[in-house]
Amino acid sequence: MELGKLHQAGGIFGAFKAVRAARRNARQMEEVRRLALTRGSTGGLIKRIDENRELLAFLQQECPDVLAKNWWVEGWIRMNDEFFTQLQAALEIAPRRFGDYPRPWPGKAVSGLS
Repeated sequence: MELGKLHQAGGIFGAFKAVRAARRNARQMEEVRRLALTRGSTGGLIKRIDENRELLAFLQQECPDVLAKNWWVEGWIRMNDEFFTQLQAALEIAPRRFGDYPRPWPGKAVSGLS
């Protein structure tokens, strides 16, 4: 590579910076994936999906009047569910179904939710 082109591309130090950044990004993604798969204190991502859905089912059963008066609460829970399921897909974590785990979405039908 010509010296001028190497300088424009950031030179050898630019290449080292890019490699370091790529390694840092890979470590960060691995940490996110580990957290999503870890059962420990968080229960992992699949557990979060299931408990988020369990919360809505509980509210539907025990406090339907609260949900009726505060219709946006289901929307908040749905948005969490969508975020969690999109994160699950982005991390390529296969859904593990053991009976009803994670349980199906208990709210109003929304395309894309499992």
